[in-house]
Formats: sequence, structure tokens, C-alpha cells
Amino acid sequence: MIGEAFGVKAPVKTHSPTLYVEVQLEREGRLPLPDHIEERVVYVVSCRAQINGTPLTQHKMAIFHQNPGIELEATEPCRLVIIGGTNLGKRTVWWNQVSSRKDLIEQAKQDWQDQKFPKVSGETEFIPLPE
Repeated sequence: MIGEAFGVKAPVKTHSPTLYVEVQLEREGRLPLPDHIEERVVYVVSCRAQINGTPLTQHKMAIFHQNPGIELEATEPCRLVIIGGTNLGKRTVWWNQVSSRKDLIEQAKQDWQDQKFPKVSGETEFIPLPE
């Protein structure tokens, strides 16, 4: 969907190395994780899988930094997502805001409260900031 892996490059423009790939594997199907991406995450949408022999179950996520040679194996028909990119440094997460700068989080809080974010089509309810 985004990035480059397995000999295919998505047409989506990115500003740093990014990867977002949906994977469907048959039972006993194997797939090596791309080694060219600095940080990689595997999220199991539906199924059970193994990563280098370690079980990974549905709705679980495994995080890999620069470990080379990671291989997925489906223990049943499987749907997974591989997400990755360049390490952006320490990030702050607050509610639905993520940034490497706390001042940007504070600005986003104020912008949310002031309803400066674009409206979501079809939504009419404003959700206030959590306390």
C-alpha cells in the first residue's frame, strides 16, 4: 500500500522510508520481513502465526527494530499487516495525538478544543478532550 517491499514499489509519495503492507498467507506460508526498513511491526489481523518459531496470535503486535532475518510463518490461513519506517526518535502520545515535540501536543490540544481540525464527513458530534 505504501513504500517498497518484495520487489514492488507503491505509487504513494513518502517523505522518509515508510512501509505499510497487507499480507495474506496460506497455511504454512512463509514470508521474510524486509530488512531495509529500520523499524518494523507485524500486526496479526486474523489467524495465528509464528515469527522465527515464536507464536504470534490474532490482534497482537510484534515490534522489530534492526533485527535482520525475521521470517513469518502462518500456522493457518493468515492476514497480517507489516508496518515500518525510519526511527523518528522519542515520541509523546496523548489521547489521539502523537509527536516528537511536547509543545506540538499542547498546540494540538488547543486546536482540538477550538475545533480547528477538519470535520469528518458524516459526523455531527464533537468529542471533547479527555480530562
